[in-house]
Amino acid sequence: MITSYTLNIMMEAKTVAALRASGYTLYGFKAVSTAASGGMPTVWFDDTQYLQSTDIVWLGDYQAYASHTSVRENAIVMETASADISLGQMLVIDANGNGTVKTGASQNAISLLNQAPQPLTTGISEEVNGVVTPICALPIFPNMLETVTPEEKILLMFSTQQLNSGTMVKTAASTGILVDLTVASCRSVSFDINTGWDAGDASWAQSVPANTNIAGLLIEDPSYPQIAANS
Repeated sequence: MITSYTLNIMMEAKTVAALRASGYTLYGFKAVSTAASGGMPTVWFDDTQYLQSTDIVWLGDYQAYASHTSVRENAIVMETASADISLGQMLVIDANGNGTVKTGASQNAISLLNQAPQPLTTGISEEVNGVVTPICALPIFPNMLETVTPEEKILLMFSTQQLNSGTMVKTAASTGILVDLTVASCRSVSFDINTGWDAGDASWAQSVPANTNIAGLLIEDPSYPQIAANS
């Protein structure tokens, strides 16, 4: 069964006007769980058309990709192969760099197998507001298998930095908010130009200070399971 997720952002008109006048972009990132090391989250969406009420909507539609772009801060993922994929399937990257989706992988994850003779960057993409973009970038060596599980945790932040979707980011450019939708398909937060992000006293949201290592926050190690926030 397909689940539709919605994250709503509320702002007063004066906040929207101030953000736009100062050239702020709304950025979103999405968490994953993987044992692969050395990965980075990527900009999932960038929005300059935010309103007093802005909805971020996604359905859990995924792609897996391969890329020759090495994992490094501020690099933009340039995909060389990609394919629609579901949980329980595997993207096999052959010696020529082509990708084929196969079954028989870990049931609740997306698997990535590199059969090319050189290291690659791989990861998964997810559709948000009708556009499919990468949510993570992971190094993968020849003949190695990695698994990735998308998590329903979204990091939001405003910044004047100019970042494209698919850009690898290591640290938070400004104070953000991490919202957990693991046990609820709808959440709402607010933002004020003077006081910042707010979700009341909700246990499903946490403040993320500027300069936080968001690679460590959003690329979760399944060896240390996270406890889902209460509704």
